[in-house]
Amino acid sequence: MRAAVAVDILEQSNRAAAAWWREYAPNVLRPNGAFLFDLACGEVLSGPT
Repeated sequence: MRAAVAVDILEQSNRAAAAWWREYAPNVLRPNGAFLFDLACGEVLSGPT
């Protein structure tokens, strides 16, 4: 999942956590930055974003 999209979604439920990512890991939020999740950790609700 694109990291910037994930952090935008996170901000809806936890502003402080989203702010942490923006302050301490801005390199992950670059256009090609991504978070990778193991399928066992959750449910896929839509295709790639």
